[in-house]
Amino acid sequence: MVIFAIASHKRLNQIKKKTLAFLNKHGIPKEDIYLFVSPESYEDYMEEFKSIPYNIIFSKNNKQLKRVFQINQSKNPNFYA
Repeated sequence: MVIFAIASHKRLNQIKKKTLAFLNKHGIPKEDIYLFVSPESYEDYMEEFKSIPYNIIFSKNNKQLKRVFQINQSKNPNFYA
């Protein structure tokens, strides 16, 4: 299984129109997409995607999140950030 992790801070429209549209076009299952969003963006994402099975994760610290991506990428070749 391939996992796609996307960090976002106040980029809902851009993520929806570009990144998620691209992944959808290529048949990536929504269940394999994880959206790590900032506290300021969390409610907007939850409202926008309430009926779509994306995995929306509340991220308190974007610097820490980048580090988690790097570690997971090195341990799991199927993890894409």
